[in-house]
Amino acid sequence: QPRIHPGSKAYFSYDENNQEKLQNHGKKVIEAVANAANNVNNLKCNLDKLATKHGKELLVDPQNFPVFSTCIQVSLANHVNNFTPSVQLAVDKFLKAVNGYLSSKYR
Repeated sequence: QPRIHPGSKAYFSYDENNQEKLQNHGKKVIEAVANAANNVNNLKCNLDKLATKHGKELLVDPQNFPVFSTCIQVSLANHVNNFTPSVQLAVDKFLKAVNGYLSSKYR
């Protein structure tokens, strides 16, 4: 939503013609994060391509990663029936590790 996160307009157009491209990008990123969650003992290996792309090529400001984490957590809370406080805490801890690694490749 550009009204909520106007800085995202630097990377995406939010017109109706771009919805498929935006959804495809979101799917790729979520799949990479899910893959990292399935291989949590080797986050660096699983996130290296994503971190390099966003940090070196796209130059995504690392301050955007916590915003993205919040969006993931809100989506999970709305769609997962047993998203208890302990599950939220575990997800938050995991996403902070993801954010840390993604940020490490900035520039």
